[in-house]
Amino acid sequence: MKYLSDYTNEAQTEMFEKYGVFFAFSKEQFEKGMKKVGADESNRISDFGNGMYALSKNADAIIEALDNIHKDAIARDIEEN
Repeated sequence: MKYLSDYTNEAQTEMFEKYGVFFAFSKEQFEKGMKKVGADESNRISDFGNGMYALSKNADAIIEALDNIHKDAIARDIEEN
């Protein structure tokens, strides 16, 4: 039996890479993630909760992509199970 996460993991990982999403649970991880995505005063970071961060300019696209991934996963789960 598959779980919903089995249908979302790959697509989410691809989206995270595309939009520069990073996860941080310490100051060191946060600073490393900010450096990786090129954040600075003119290129700010948004906090999505649960340790998830990304450049603010990508926030709307990330939210839309996560919503679409979730909807597609539900549809696939219903179809297959």
